[in-house]
Amino acid sequence: MNNWAIISSKMRVYQALVLIDSIIKNGDKSNIYVLSMDDESYEIISSFTQSYANVFILKEENIINDNIRDLKNTRHYFSYCWTLKSIFCMFILDLINEHDCVTYTDSDLFFMGNASSYLSSKDYSVFFTFEEQFLPKNKHDKKKEYNNIKSIVGDFNSGFISFKKDAKGKQILSWWQNKCIESCDVNDVTFGNQKYLNEVPSLFDNVFYEPSTVINIGPWNVLKREWKRRNNDVFFGENKALVYHFSGFKIKNPDTICFLGGIKVHESDYFSNNESSRLVYNIYNELIVDKVNQVSSAFPFFYGYTDSDNNDWSGYLEKNNILGISMK
Repeated sequence: MNNWAIISSKMRVYQALVLIDSIIKNGDKSNIYVLSMDDESYEIISSFTQSYANVFILKEENIINDNIRDLKNTRHYFSYCWTLKSIFCMFILDLINEHDCVTYTDSDLFFMGNASSYLSSKDYSVFFTFEEQFLPKNKHDKKKEYNNIKSIVGDFNSGFISFKKDAKGKQILSWWQNKCIESCDVNDVTFGNQKYLNEVPSLFDNVFYEPSTVINIGPWNVLKREWKRRNNDVFFGENKALVYHFSGFKIKNPDTICFLGGIKVHESDYFSNNESSRLVYNIYNELIVDKVNQVSSAFPFFYGYTDSDNNDWSGYLEKNNILGISMK
């Protein structure tokens, strides 16, 4: 049995709620554990998921000890959240049955199918995806390739990663957790928790990884295949798309929901090479708008918008030129 792990702050509430809905509405009966980073996200997510018997909302204080609490005072907020990813997975791994799995997913992912069923068909102690070749920004920028980004962010994406509760899975997760506690700096050496994963295949057995063509599709390869609807399913080329990673997606205010670089989806020329790729963004955009309206109605004084680089991860990357590019 799979168990989902999600971390959300108040700036990710809308996306976390859409994510949870998308998991459940695709027939996945797995338990969903949500770590809330503040009181507001705890209250709102608890309120909107109270009818779901398989959703469990936890607070930071439920999973950390004094040593981890000290890290909060010395690390940038984003680095601290990245540190908690492995710690939260280990917390859940200790709760579940032997040979069950815990799968961490960033709150800006969206499910279009039953990913737990897909994972159950794989034999692994740890599962993750690698991003396909980074694409030029648009058709007018074909000479500028983004492969150099991989040297900064690493070969694998930690936005979707699954660990089985077996001897090897626990060993790998423990190793990753220790590395993250040691350092989760946002730089081109570790890139938070992500570049540690480069070492995993050579250090451990039963490591399964695949390209992000079914799970964890994202802006890095969204343009590479045609997108189509077939009945109730969404296809990415010939593959049924199960999970899309809306990396860089910003909800700046109720009327400004943006793609990479703060550009509205319908105004962005990023998709000009492959107009069909707007499909998945239009689906998600509509669900986000609905969720913003629902939360605003139930909690009229709540403010959960990423209106500055201080509370937005992609804005922080751009502001500090960590990737060396601008997506505008």
